[in-house]
Amino acid sequence: MIGRIPPRLSILFPNAEPIRDCANARAVDLVSSVTSASLLSRLHCRATKTRGMTIRQVVLSCPPSSRLLADCLPCIGFVATVRPMETTAALPAVSVHFTKRYSKELQEQLDRLIDRLGLASKLDSVFPQTGLQWFRFWIQSPIPAEGAALLHQLLEAVYDEDAQAYQSSGRSDYGQQADLSAFVQSLGRSVSSNIPLHVNLTAPGHTDFGWYTIFSHCPRCKAAAPVERWKRKYKDEEIECAICGAKYSPAKTHSAKRDNWELKELRDVLGQAEFEKFAARCLVAQGASETDAAQIVQKHEEGERQRREKWAKQAEASRRHQRFVEKVIYCGLENLSPRDDDEPEWLFSPEDTEEIFRRCEAHGGKVLYLSHVSESGEHDEYLQVSWPTSAKKALQKLREKGCNEKFSVTVKIPTEVVDQWEEPRGK
Repeated sequence: MIGRIPPRLSILFPNAEPIRDCANARAVDLVSSVTSASLLSRLHCRATKTRGMTIRQVVLSCPPSSRLLADCLPCIGFVATVRPMETTAALPAVSVHFTKRYSKELQEQLDRLIDRLGLASKLDSVFPQTGLQWFRFWIQSPIPAEGAALLHQLLEAVYDEDAQAYQSSGRSDYGQQADLSAFVQSLGRSVSSNIPLHVNLTAPGHTDFGWYTIFSHCPRCKAAAPVERWKRKYKDEEIECAICGAKYSPAKTHSAKRDNWELKELRDVLGQAEFEKFAARCLVAQGASETDAAQIVQKHEEGERQRREKWAKQAEASRRHQRFVEKVIYCGLENLSPRDDDEPEWLFSPEDTEEIFRRCEAHGGKVLYLSHVSESGEHDEYLQVSWPTSAKKALQKLREKGCNEKFSVTVKIPTEVVDQWEEPRGK
């Protein structure tokens, strides 16, 4: 997953037949239907990272006689996450990407509609009081039965009002109306069939460059904490949530972990031949003809083969470069890193950092980035070095600001230098 994580609300409710012959798969979180074969190979990117199993784990845990793949997946779209629960029913979910939860416009819209529908006292009797209306509805899970009916009435009015606004303005809703429509239908089904509706508001976060970051937030209502983002450490002192009033420590709800890029893709689990058959079946289930499905899968898999070959070459070049840096540029220098996910893998003293500059220049390389890591986390700094000759000035600038602890240096060595160094090793 690359880029910002949009605010997301996941809703679980039973609307499918029980999974036959499969006691291992107890609850299914259906994030979205598969409409092209390109989505099939990267389902671990769709899974909620903080809980559940990926489809890979489901396939591995199912007995050979299981009809999960043959019967369940094509008819309900596709499974992204499986959660162990106390029921054997498949529980598809709706994922609502709602990007305006902090906006003044949303608050005014909800206040206006609540007043118009006469829902204020009824909502107050069911949902907790919050500074912003949107957050109060997702604190309790499952939603109280009487609350689901009230929320259905309110959000149906929100959907109708937004639909008119988008139609009159001609603006795109980027799929948000479809998500909200599915959610409103989920609420209706929950009310009419007396089925508990489980909800979960995604905490604010970001995933990029191999790191999955969850920003400090209130664990009760999931509102973002009033602290600066992108700091490595936060104070343990509790603060009061401005939205719901709960007390919490920003340090305890913040995390930054490396993504696990070693997850196997579905084609690796099933095998290439079985994966292609399965992909074609899914496309046919979505309305494609068998001929078109076969052509789509064939074209996609050829592109995937080329992508993998290109990625393998790039990964090998990156490994060779890192090996040179560690064996030549860092050789003999003391690594001050504790080697955990909280700090970079290589950290050096100010004196050794200057030595890295000298060695890098001697091999025709350049310094790209320089960062300072402090014990408290209060004096962490990160600088992009614009020119090869400015690395020393960047270090001097940081030291003048009182940054004298540990430094991380990102360098780039010419490919020909790395290749020349590797040649004798390969003989």
